[in-house]
Amino acid sequence: MLGGLAGLEGGSPDRMHGTVYGGPPPPLDGASASPTGDVVLGATGGVGHDDRVVAGARAGLRSCYQKGLDNDPSMAGKASFRVEVSATGTAKATTASTAGLSSNVETCMLHKLGRLAFDAAPAHTLTVDVVAKKQTR
Repeated sequence: MLGGLAGLEGGSPDRMHGTVYGGPPPPLDGASASPTGDVVLGATGGVGHDDRVVAGARAGLRSCYQKGLDNDPSMAGKASFRVEVSATGTAKATTASTAGLSSNVETCMLHKLGRLAFDAAPAHTLTVDVVAKKQTR
């Protein structure tokens, strides 16, 4: 299903095997008032179209990290979340571990992951790994 953190450098662009999808556009004037950030996702334990749902959460998770960077331009880190998916597709997210990210960023990411809507399937649990890093220009 979904690639874990071990495969963050490889993968195909249409799956969540650690491939970085998109990123914020460069500033129009060539200057950057504050650093921009990006997130790399990896997940394990998925079924069906879970990879599509997790990939769809990337923009929201990146937004959480960007808000954190606006407050602390040196912030970078990683987090691992446990997402319990019910048979009806609702999600409940909890933090498994975090390092280097503020509690506000962690809380925002938990909120985004807990609002995901998965396809109906047997209840299962995903581990979603997020690496948040500043983008270099």
